[in-house]
Amino acid sequence: MREPVKAYLMDRGFFPAVEFCLHGCGITDIVAGSYCVREGRRIPRLWEVVAVELKLTDFAEVLRQARRNKKHCDWSFIAMPSERIGKMQQATKGAIRLAGIGLLSVEDEVREVIAPERGSGLAEDRNQVKTLWRRVRCLSSW
Repeated sequence: MREPVKAYLMDRGFFPAVEFCLHGCGITDIVAGSYCVREGRRIPRLWEVVAVELKLTDFAEVLRQARRNKKHCDWSFIAMPSERIGKMQQATKGAIRLAGIGLLSVEDEVREVIAPERGSGLAEDRNQVKTLWRRVRCLSSW
């Protein structure tokens, strides 16, 4: 599931880092940053941050992880196989919506099933911003 989700994020202007530690909360499967225009050699200003937790099963754990991520990023998503989401109960989807978490359906292509609510972002944590930039800059055209 990782590669289609990375491609989905890149198509939307985000540069993904795999297995990224978000503010001491543990490892997040994918964290992606969107940046302002770079001026000179300085790290460009971080515009938005997306966190995505990939899971095949264990809904309770992935929801806990996505809630935790929402405190440290702009957008938090859960990504699961399309087949799994097709079997998901409405109450489960309701819990995701209520938490303000997005849901991505992954097959060959990725589709947003539930839109997330905006989280807090990484803007205050300069070290996290630098670390994310170091991880993703090789993907950028700068």
